[in-house]
Amino acid sequence: DIEVQEICSKIGVNYTRYADDLTFSTNNKDVLFDIPDMLENVLPKYSLGRIRINHEKTVFSSKGHNRHVTGITLTNDNKLSIGRERKRKISAMIHHFINGKLSTDECNKLVGLLAFAKNIEPSFYKSMVIKYGSDNIYKLQKQKDK
Repeated sequence: DIEVQEICSKIGVNYTRYADDLTFSTNNKDVLFDIPDMLENVLPKYSLGRIRINHEKTVFSSKGHNRHVTGITLTNDNKLSIGRERKRKISAMIHHFINGKLSTDECNKLVGLLAFAKNIEPSFYKSMVIKYGSDNIYKLQKQKDK
């Protein structure tokens, strides 16, 4: 991590790592295209082959596109979001819960998704409480405790 951080600092790139997810960002145009080659040279020295670049997962993104890191979307106004698809899934699952169409396992999963949403994007969680009613959200959370 130290050598990667030093190289990135010299070329004006911010580097962060969460487990094996490496994220690089910069305001300098076209600098990031050199990062995979740099990593191919640096990683073998230190990771003993445990960390390799998965070119199928390598993504180059600009502000014009959503940026996703570890399941969270960074919006163009630099706010965290759980993403449109996950929001739709949560809303549909709540609807199914209210209509008695969720299994116990699905209810437990929904409770976890709602907790995740409340932590990352509280405004979405609040919108679900308003849309479906606090009593239904409460029932869902109590259902999990059974």
